[in-house]
Amino acid sequence: MKRSAVSMTAFALMALVSTAWAGQDKEQPLRLELDMDDGSHIIGMPSIESVPVQTAYAKMDIALKQILTIKLEEDHETVTTDLQNGDKLKGTIDLKPIRLETVFGTVKIGIEHVRELRVVPSLPASLKDGLVLDYSFDRDEGGKVTDKSGKDGQGLVRGAKWISRNREGGAYWFNGGNDIVYATNSVTVSNDSDYTICTWFKKSGNGTMGVVRIGTETGGRDQNVLELSLTVMDSSHLVARMDQCQVDGRLTPSFQVQNDIWYHAVLVYSKSKVSLYANGDYIGSIANDLRGGIPGNMGVTRIGSDWTYVSECPFVGLIGDVRVYSLALSPEEIACMYRVENGRHTGKTDEKPPAPATIPQGANPFKGC
Repeated sequence: MKRSAVSMTAFALMALVSTAWAGQDKEQPLRLELDMDDGSHIIGMPSIESVPVQTAYAKMDIALKQILTIKLEEDHETVTTDLQNGDKLKGTIDLKPIRLETVFGTVKIGIEHVRELRVVPSLPASLKDGLVLDYSFDRDEGGKVTDKSGKDGQGLVRGAKWISRNREGGAYWFNGGNDIVYATNSVTVSNDSDYTICTWFKKSGNGTMGVVRIGTETGGRDQNVLELSLTVMDSSHLVARMDQCQVDGRLTPSFQVQNDIWYHAVLVYSKSKVSLYANGDYIGSIANDLRGGIPGNMGVTRIGSDWTYVSECPFVGLIGDVRVYSLALSPEEIACMYRVENGRHTGKTDEKPPAPATIPQGANPFKGC
């Protein structure tokens, strides 16, 4: 191997070795995602803590926490390793079968079957507390969606199509017509409580689109309303909304959403303000001046539209997952969530989504949004 093939300097490599183990057991657990030669994908918690790499000038163990990806060539020995700090290391590996704890048990994977290996941090335990709804959309469940929060808020799918993604799990495609994922009696909503709504989405159309909405209507449409929603307006601005008895408070900052790009959006509702975050960054907030004595009620969760049973503000594009917390996440927790999950939302989908629904010329499908 030529020295020119190695883009990392010896000094940088030695620094990597000396710091690879510092504070490791204080950090969040790591997960391995393996792309196999046969096209399958395996995800699990690894038993290894490092990967041995032989370069042109040294052999060393690279701690998993320093690695983004390892791409293997056809001989399954020559590798290109992309590191967290942006460096690239070329060399060879001689790795024993990797033991992974997966959802279907413990497996051992020979490196001769692996095409690419990715290291992904897992969410810390603090981001699993307070969950009242957790839709991962990681598999097609035949018209329903399992709530992983343990609160039994099973979702129902109407029209939306599940799409496999090339890195992990899947997403639902919404065609801008009547497609929706919804759950009744799922999240108790009260103006005396704190909430956080988190979602990943990629829009593929124009117009006002409801992404996620939680809330309660105890007296019919627009009656006794307390709702929180993330919406993309027809100006492509990402909006955090809070509605109560037709009083609509909107946080509309300058952040604009482009087509066919994944975004992580978070709405944080507290007694004092409503805040909006995009891709881990704080965007802005408005004062929470909602008034009224609406008690807590079991509300309706709507994904892909602003209403449950009518096609208003329909979403066009992919929604990757949805989480709702009964607490206000901190800026640090939101940034951590984005960093952990960003990698699996940047790949292309395995399947090509269907074409969006055709809207008749002159019609206004966004009336009432």
